[in-house]
Amino acid sequence: MTVIGFNSDPVFTMENDDLKNSTSCEANSQPSAYTPAAKVGIISCDDYDEMQLQRKIIEGFRLFGGVEKYIGFGDKVFVKPNFIRAPRTRDDPPITNPALLYSLCKIIKDLAAKPIIGDSPAFGTVHRILKKCGYEKKMRELGVKLVQLRRTVEVKRTVAGEEKKFVFSKDIHESDVLINVPKLKVHGQMGMTLAMKNIFGCVPGKRKAWRHMKYGDKEDGFARMIAETFAAFPPAFTILDGIIAMERHGPTGGDPAHIGLLLFGEDCVAIERVIAEILGIEPETLPVYRAAAGMGIGENRLEKIEIVGKPLAEIRPRRLVPSDKTPIRFSIMRVIRSTLKNIWINRIRKTA
Repeated sequence: MTVIGFNSDPVFTMENDDLKNSTSCEANSQPSAYTPAAKVGIISCDDYDEMQLQRKIIEGFRLFGGVEKYIGFGDKVFVKPNFIRAPRTRDDPPITNPALLYSLCKIIKDLAAKPIIGDSPAFGTVHRILKKCGYEKKMRELGVKLVQLRRTVEVKRTVAGEEKKFVFSKDIHESDVLINVPKLKVHGQMGMTLAMKNIFGCVPGKRKAWRHMKYGDKEDGFARMIAETFAAFPPAFTILDGIIAMERHGPTGGDPAHIGLLLFGEDCVAIERVIAEILGIEPETLPVYRAAAGMGIGENRLEKIEIVGKPLAEIRPRRLVPSDKTPIRFSIMRVIRSTLKNIWINRIRKTA
């Protein structure tokens, strides 16, 4: 998988062959020559009509040179949504809307590339979430591979001048392109779930829960860990689902809030800075953004970000009702119960 290196601190490029016979590997000595553009595209989009979404996605990619700039013939394109749990109603907004994912995958297929959708939901599985949304069959008929993130690989990356080890999804690492499709919503621990935190979902299964245990005593420590994980595996491109956002009681139990926007870009820090401006949020109040800015990751200065598409001046600010604060640290019993439940569900699936 080719990853992007930031100007301030290059992230190394690793080739797929490094992982074919091993689950532990070293980063190459040469930094990636590719750096993310400090540019954010804003496109108005009122609803999740699939035909409209395809047009809007293509329009968003064109602001950056076209979708062909990122996806080539035969590429394995990993699409990373936010799939924390299945929605309970049609208007329930805890996840990246599957219509947006389906529309993106159709574009990928039209380029003769291979779309993959994967995540490690806190509740349920990728297949069950899409089935409840009415999209599992549609995805299979389109030829989209659905993956529950379980396989892992350990790699070394240099982030903020320090070499660290990271455990990451092997399925994503073996892909050619990573497209990040997060959901705009409030979060009880980190204030907001935006572009960077969605990459934390690339850490498979219960490893995320154990990181809550390890880093959960301090908000800044947990936020820095998320920012470091993002910096080690930045996506090639991000599409932020801000058509219907979520307010109150995030990240799983909030209310829908119509924003009517899709945001596009390579630099996730720049995207988060712009969305903070749109929502009237002081960006420094967002722990992950604050951690990334402190480490020199991405572009956090609004005056240095090129905004294309819909101008900021034409967007009416819409404040989201924040979530009540919840503890970062999980109890050990919660993690054990969840682990045992997943083992039981997986055995049921295998025998069904």
